[in-house]
Amino acid sequence: EEGFECSCDPGFPVGDGLASNWVHTIASTSQAFAALKTGGGVVTWGAWYGGGNSQSVAGELSADVQSVHGNRQAFAAIKSDGSVVTWGSVDTGGDSSSIADALASDVVAIFSTPDAFAALKTDGSVVTCGWSEVGGDSGAVSYKLCVGVHTIPSTPSAFAPLNTDGSVVSCGDAASYTHPRPHETSRDIGSSLVLAKKKRGGI
Repeated sequence: EEGFECSCDPGFPVGDGLASNWVHTIASTSQAFAALKTGGGVVTWGAWYGGGNSQSVAGELSADVQSVHGNRQAFAAIKSDGSVVTWGSVDTGGDSSSIADALASDVVAIFSTPDAFAALKTDGSVVTCGWSEVGGDSGAVSYKLCVGVHTIPSTPSAFAPLNTDGSVVSCGDAASYTHPRPHETSRDIGSSLVLAKKKRGGI
């Protein structure tokens, strides 16, 4: 379209990449697109910060991708071996290096809030990444997410993994979505909670 500027690496042939194989599905963030081709390769374009530039993980996205999922500024792709590749804003889950071992295999589904991802594995365990205030940090309740989860409902600010025994564990801020976005604050705002409404005083 007139006025659209691709923010990918200038040497990245977006047009050729899309023409070389049929596109199966397209995922998006607020600022970028990711096209999954029938051959399992992924082509991205748009704002580099919002996932438009996937050059850092291009080798992992060249084949065998089964699905691509976007949140506000990052993408997560599930590959045929059950591994997950992420890129885009580090604030919203684009950098999953800290949980790379957990995402190396057996992931069957990706869920998201606008600023975080939650990966569901075959054994029912859950791994999260992204902005900690809205579900990206499940460390405080990880012992409750190690087995038995079968789906992960979410609000814009929290995940609520549902276990096969009927129990629910919440991570994030289930009460509201009124906190500053990651780029609007420099303070440490990480927290996780279990079915408890977070107090508003002192933040």
